[in-house]
Amino acid sequence: MTTPASITSRFGAFLPLAAVGVELVWLLFLLMLYLFKVGDVAPKKDSPQVERTKTRIVDVIAMIPAAVGLLTGVVAIVRGWPHGAAQWTCLIIGCVGCALFVVSFGSEFLFG
Repeated sequence: MTTPASITSRFGAFLPLAAVGVELVWLLFLLMLYLFKVGDVAPKKDSPQVERTKTRIVDVIAMIPAAVGLLTGVVAIVRGWPHGAAQWTCLIIGCVGCALFVVSFGSEFLFG
């Protein structure tokens, strides 16, 4: 019988890599949602402050799966879930991919 702890320790190292795939699907979904929402009509012009706020909200929504994947990767490293070269490789690739998405969407908050 497998317990949830054994399942997590066996597959936990692969979760950040899976989060990168979920992030790509999530971005495609958000793009399609935007295209269906706006359609052929040009969006109305708002003040720069309102535009900046809208952009930051979309950035936060867009980086949710990558941020969860990165946090899962940190937990996996701290808890010692990866065993063997394949799990370490997938964990590192997944963490780097998630970090790239988080930095690309979070740079709006860091730099301005």
